[in-house]
Amino acid sequence: MPQVQAFWPNYFASLPKYCASLVRLGTLTAARLALGHHGVIEGDCRAFLAKALEQTRAYHHEMLSRTDGGEDVGKVAQEKAKWVEPNSEFMPHQLTEMCCQLLIKQSRKNADRTDLFPA
Repeated sequence: MPQVQAFWPNYFASLPKYCASLVRLGTLTAARLALGHHGVIEGDCRAFLAKALEQTRAYHHEMLSRTDGGEDVGKVAQEKAKWVEPNSEFMPHQLTEMCCQLLIKQSRKNADRTDLFPA
């Protein structure tokens, strides 16, 4: 969400494939990057994609830390949905919350993977 300098990773179907896509896209030389829902990035696309990958790592680790610490998945998803909603007005709350639950599920599924984020 470039308008607020924030990233909401969208690894709903597969965290490994999402990360691999960011890495692969980061190898391309491009002056412009069209985002799926939130506009266009002009200029240093590689830096943007590297930041997206780093923010994905941070989000993933936050979901693992919070759920490993015993926080309720539903409550974490509700909190994250409230954070996303002001910047995703096209999505109803229930859908946003379900997407947040999918992200938690993907993080849990890939908790033991050490190859997701290149050094």
